[in-house]
Amino acid sequence: MLGMHRSGTSALTRVLSLMGADLPKNLMGSSADNEKGHWEPQRLVDYHDQLLEELDSSWHDWRPLDFTKLTTARRETIQSDILEIVNSECPDSELFVIKDPRVCRFAGFFIDALQQDGIGVKPVLSFRNPLEVSRSLEERTNNWFDKYTRTDAALLWLSHILCAERETRAHKRAIVGYDEVLSDWKGEVKSIQKQFGMEFPHSFRETEKEINEFLDARLRHHTRSDEEVLLDPHLRGWAGDAYSAVNKLRSAKGTRNAKETLDHIQSVILSAKPVLNAVLEEAHLANRSLVERQADVEQLQKEVSGKKAIERNLTELQCELEKAIAQQKALEAGFGGLIDAKDQALVDAQADVEQLKKEVSAKKSNERKLSKLQVEHKNVVAQQKALEAEFKGQIDAKDRALVDAQADVKQLQKEVSGKKAIERQLTELQCEHEKGIARQKALEAEFEGQIDAKDRALELAWGKLETTHQAYRNSTSWKITKPFRILKDIGRLIVLCGPNLFELINRGDGLNSSVAKAMEVWRSNGFVGLNSAVKAILLRQRLVGKKDDGQPNASNFSSYIIPYRQEVLGSKWHISYRANSKTKSEGNTNITVSAVTYNSKKWLEIFFKSLEKQSFPTENINLIIVDNGSSDGTNKFLIDYKEKNSKRYNSVKLLKLKNQGFGSGHDMAIRKSRDEFVLVTNVDLEFHKESIQGIVNHGIADDLNVASWELRQCPYEHPKYYDPVTLDTSWSSHACVLLRKSAYLRVGGYETKIFMYGEDVELSYRLRGNGFGLKYIPWVTVTHHVDLEDQAVRPHQLSGSIAANLLIRSRYGTSEEREEGQAIIEGLLSTEQDANRLNSFQIAYSKFQEDKEHFVNSNRPTSMVPFPFAGLDYDMCRDGYNVPLSRDAGKGAIPKVSIITRTHGQNLYYLREAITSVLNQTYENIEHIIVEDGT
Repeated sequence: MLGMHRSGTSALTRVLSLMGADLPKNLMGSSADNEKGHWEPQRLVDYHDQLLEELDSSWHDWRPLDFTKLTTARRETIQSDILEIVNSECPDSELFVIKDPRVCRFAGFFIDALQQDGIGVKPVLSFRNPLEVSRSLEERTNNWFDKYTRTDAALLWLSHILCAERETRAHKRAIVGYDEVLSDWKGEVKSIQKQFGMEFPHSFRETEKEINEFLDARLRHHTRSDEEVLLDPHLRGWAGDAYSAVNKLRSAKGTRNAKETLDHIQSVILSAKPVLNAVLEEAHLANRSLVERQADVEQLQKEVSGKKAIERNLTELQCELEKAIAQQKALEAGFGGLIDAKDQALVDAQADVEQLKKEVSAKKSNERKLSKLQVEHKNVVAQQKALEAEFKGQIDAKDRALVDAQADVKQLQKEVSGKKAIERQLTELQCEHEKGIARQKALEAEFEGQIDAKDRALELAWGKLETTHQAYRNSTSWKITKPFRILKDIGRLIVLCGPNLFELINRGDGLNSSVAKAMEVWRSNGFVGLNSAVKAILLRQRLVGKKDDGQPNASNFSSYIIPYRQEVLGSKWHISYRANSKTKSEGNTNITVSAVTYNSKKWLEIFFKSLEKQSFPTENINLIIVDNGSSDGTNKFLIDYKEKNSKRYNSVKLLKLKNQGFGSGHDMAIRKSRDEFVLVTNVDLEFHKESIQGIVNHGIADDLNVASWELRQCPYEHPKYYDPVTLDTSWSSHACVLLRKSAYLRVGGYETKIFMYGEDVELSYRLRGNGFGLKYIPWVTVTHHVDLEDQAVRPHQLSGSIAANLLIRSRYGTSEEREEGQAIIEGLLSTEQDANRLNSFQIAYSKFQEDKEHFVNSNRPTSMVPFPFAGLDYDMCRDGYNVPLSRDAGKGAIPKVSIITRTHGQNLYYLREAITSVLNQTYENIEHIIVEDGT
């Protein structure tokens, strides 16, 4: 809240707080010049006064502040101090209002400090007629100085307006007039909501009565028209022009000229500052002298007035004295006769006295009776007033009840009317639905024909592509250059794989056998695959020992993971790892649950209900939800949920962000988390009772070099490969995954260049490229409610996933894999006939061309591990991935499956593999029979 002192900032701040914006905890109290309260934190006021003193200024000093006196370090300290004050005054608040007129002078520091901490800033400028502000300041005898003129007040108003307008010009802001707040506060609040694209938590119906009682127009002691501002000699010129300019900005008419006017005034004031200082100092001296002379004149006037009064009294006394003398002479003449008359009168008076004594005695008796009656009358009056107050309260309550009842009747009438309208709409919708079903059936038949045609066209295109490729292979130039390619490949083989290959020859079966195996791997997997296989063979030999121990041959390895199985198979750790999903770990650690929403209201009720039913204690969950600009009521749902359920959790934070994608939203939450384990999750899923407890147990028990643990999705899981023994996987889906925060931060977090549909694969590859392992835990499950009917999302999924594949190939793929990606997208663009799909391919290709160099030149992997690509996917598909998994069936409801394993030779390696792979199955009713065949 920005604005000059006495400009209505207090009133507007209180209105916004009653609409639902939180106020600071420690507010300054009310005062004689602001009976309703200031609504600003005392600590912030004191800090601003300290800064002003540091810059040789004060709150009533209009001169521009000289920030060049502050070092860079001091500026950073000031921003840090401001942020600490705001966070301490408004802890865990999602919407709050900060107000102090001095903020105008330090608006730049404020905005930078809050934005750097991820706090969204929405400036509101409150302004008022400068003549009213000046009059109000002149009457603040406690704080305003006699030496100051109205020119000082005008310049102070001007400095606050110019600073506030200049520092907020680059931001979306609202400009509010004090007059408009008093006359139509609802209109001003609506204007603020419209400017910022937001809604306050409370409705007008909830707050109208309290705000109307608060905005008492009688507290406005100074009212001046705009014409008076333009005619006042102290305000004519700069102040008047600035006031007109701000009014234009508020009405959005002539904003460019208005900003130019304000910039011109600012530059003129800066250049005229020395002259203004000298002129105002002379004016202050003259004003002080004038005040002193006025005091002397008032004193003389009092003395002269007193002297005249004394003279009038003397004249009157003289006249009275003369009259008294004349009366005395007349009395002396008739004094003798009067004495006789007085004697007779005395006798008569004594008789009257006796009579009066009797009457007085009777009167006293009557007075006592009257006093008693008066006391009784007062009691009766008091009882009557109490009854009147009680009756008035009952009448008022009846009136309120009547008003409420009338409102309820109107609401019921509206609901009845709405219900009838809904019934009519339902009837219409039913008719439209039946027509839509008929149209859909017709379209389905049409689409089936189109799909068949597309399939035939695609088969024809691939045939042409294969023919072209074969013709290229049979060309004369390809055959002539074959020797040169072989020499080039041998050179690359020696450079890339030489050291490891020579070691393999020395440790292995000799030159001929080793070279033959190497060439076989090279032909199928290329140089990078050959080097990875050689390293895997050497590592396996170091772990296992002798080559003739019965282990599988190097040429039969199906994954680089195989050499590491020896560390795991049949160990106590591995068996307990499987059991961890069923047990509750001692001393639950706190975790963060991170969710990102975008128009997700329809999923939230199911999501939160399943979260509340977890066996993992919700008081150990720090819930952080980042909304990416929802417009479907998601924010209101989240605010209501936090208000009602925040006590269930250790903490709940609601954050807002521009929609920069899935990864950017979770990155914000992860970096604000204080926990080592962060559960990244979609909100369109449902946790099973043991989901969080099971996955956290695995995270706690696992090695420090494991960075993530992926939960299995029901009813259908990702078809990607994972090792059935070690549970290692090449990439993790982040629809629901537990991350180790330290590993996440070490590799730099999500890649912001990928908006959606591939950021989880890229982060997985970067984690593995930096030496971290990834686990897939198939028996810890969630239900993922994928909306297959949402046709608006499908084109984005298609273009996003293709662009991500091409970009990830640019960073992690071999040259052959990058060329393969280029060929895939070019083939799709040249053969696709469907306009919508072709548009998605074009968007993907454009995104690829835009960001390709970034992926080629940054975040390259530091360790040599394979990064699989399979067309537009990232790994081979496993059998059985499309079989739905239900978590509702108990052991007694599903048939028992017997797995029979026959032993082989003396080596236990294969037997341990077989047993462990059975242990890792998710089917819950298995018996494993081991048959010893006597060999």
